[in-house]
Amino acid sequence: MLKSSMTNVSLDLSNKLPTGQINIIRRVVRTAAKLGLTRLFIVGAQARDLILQYAYDLPVHRATVFASRSSSFPKSSSLARMCSR
Repeated sequence: MLKSSMTNVSLDLSNKLPTGQINIIRRVVRTAAKLGLTRLFIVGAQARDLILQYAYDLPVHRATVFASRSSSFPKSSSLARMCSR
């Protein structure tokens, strides 16, 4: 039988992110709220890079895009379009 090696971990990155990152995340959250998206989860390379750089102090040497996931494709599409302006 396989045993899971995953654990439930919550990382506190408050007061660690630079202002530019915070402003991007705030813009996405505000725009998502306008669209009625009440749950937001940062996924993909952006999430990985935030964790590596600000939780574990490992340097990240590339720019990554912001990704999100939603249960509503039309709202996700609108969120991407509105945030890219």
